[in-house]
Amino acid sequence: MKPTTKVIWALTILMTVVSTGAYAYVAHSYGNDCPLLKVIPFMSAFFVLFGTLTIISLDSLKGDGQKYMRAFMVLTAIKFFSALIGCVLYVVFNREFAVPFLVIFLVYYVIYLVFEVFTSQKLNKGLTK
Repeated sequence: MKPTTKVIWALTILMTVVSTGAYAYVAHSYGNDCPLLKVIPFMSAFFVLFGTLTIISLDSLKGDGQKYMRAFMVLTAIKFFSALIGCVLYVVFNREFAVPFLVIFLVYYVIYLVFEVFTSQKLNKGLTK
């Protein structure tokens, strides 16, 4: 299995575990009729989709460290602003559950960010060898 494929699988498994934990927490804390339960799978899909696109895009830039860093920064900015827009829209349309949503989203984002930096360093080491 290619290293890129392994990273994508690891990202998918990680976000599935986090999603399951968040789903169980919300169901226990707010009940099964909570609107957050409908949003949590989409949060996981958002991060898996962007993670996959990032890994595939950066993996295709092997050999040029400057292009790699530029692409990494652009993709990180796109992900950040996409996440920010999504959070603002959710808060505007569902103020009642805004705080739990933002906390769960922040947990997702931090876990994803740590994972992304770790895998990016691994891929970048492969570029410099």
